[in-house]
Amino acid sequence: MMGDADSIPSIQLEKELLQGISDAAIASDAWIITSGYKEESISELIGEVVYKSRIKNPEINFSAIAVGKWGNIHDCHRLKQRSSKKQFPTRKGHGRYNLELNHTHYIFFDDGTCDSLDNGEFTSKLARQISRGARRRLPMITVLVGGTLHAIESICTDLQKQIPVVIVDVSHI
Repeated sequence: MMGDADSIPSIQLEKELLQGISDAAIASDAWIITSGYKEESISELIGEVVYKSRIKNPEINFSAIAVGKWGNIHDCHRLKQRSSKKQFPTRKGHGRYNLELNHTHYIFFDDGTCDSLDNGEFTSKLARQISRGARRRLPMITVLVGGTLHAIESICTDLQKQIPVVIVDVSHI
């Protein structure tokens, strides 16, 4: 799922998205991939879906995976490995984005940039690789809520790979 920090759905659309995403994710054991940045409304919505679903039924198991750039994370130098007291060996980051903490997994890559939301094709390629490597075929769909120009390349690539794309226009709602 893709979006941007400026695309904020109306309250009614937000409720409908939450319910639809929740129902689909629970019914299909979906893996939902977002940027994981709290400042992006779609990541925050997905985090809310995970949180509310687990409160209703702790046995519900679907994954919300944050995929983004290491240099975008605010205070990334403070993140520690769970299994160790050591800090990650990295330079001090000046990213402006906070992590949405209800995602179930986090995958970040360091390309040396800060504050760039353009992941190139990294996220799409990762999702396709996960789908190919699974024991059973995992269907894929891309959902764009609002979005910016950097999303167009990912959308075009997904369409060329015959991955369905749903675009939600929040500007007229």
